[in-house]
Amino acid sequence: MLRHKRAQSTAEYAIVIALVVGAAMAMQVYLKRSMQGGIRYAVDKAANVTGQYEPYYLESSYTNTEKGYTETDETKLGGAVSRQSLDRRTERSGAQTVKVPVQQ
Repeated sequence: MLRHKRAQSTAEYAIVIALVVGAAMAMQVYLKRSMQGGIRYAVDKAANVTGQYEPYYLESSYTNTEKGYTETDETKLGGAVSRQSLDRRTERSGAQTVKVPVQQ
């Protein structure tokens, strides 16, 4: 008689655990949607305050200048080539500006 009660109790625990796991899996979709909604709300609020970033508002003006470039090539026996670059420096000058659109 005691064995049957143990088996019944174990089966009841298994059913309860299966129900809890099933409920958690079903709620996963709703939890993801609520998190995405919260993130979307925060982004929309931030966009209204600062203006949404658009890549075509960015204007760049740079000048690259290469200075101090030395390169040596050495052909070795069998056709192998050894190339070595020494003192290679590039300087960059300029700026990036962001054009903020007027919100109406």
